[in-house]
Amino acid sequence: MHPQITKIFSGSRVGNTRRRIQNVMIFLFVFFIIGYAFTRTKTLVQGPSIEIFSPKMGEVVHHELIEVDGKVTNVSTVRLDGREIHTNEKGEFGEKLLVPRGYSILQVEAQDRFKRTERKTLPIIYK
Repeated sequence: MHPQITKIFSGSRVGNTRRRIQNVMIFLFVFFIIGYAFTRTKTLVQGPSIEIFSPKMGEVVHHELIEVDGKVTNVSTVRLDGREIHTNEKGEFGEKLLVPRGYSILQVEAQDRFKRTERKTLPIIYK
């Protein structure tokens, strides 16, 4: 090989470029690992959450049999007025409940595997 060409390819420019590429690859790898770990643990850090679709807060109902519909996330157990209820694989639930005439307060409680608890109270009126 020609001496000038050998000098160009064995010089410090090629070595610096290789080091930069290695540093960029290491940075991207670490960034990917941290991002993946964050997305996997985000739900654990947030704790349980409850969303109730029906009945609405303060709603006036005209039948003693109502259906409480909602969705929970990041939970291990869900209770409606102290009674454990079950959800589907998406975290949705629908439970029928008899309410007495007048003012009632329903309580939905969700607990995650770390025993963190979220409660929602839902006042309704049966006329």
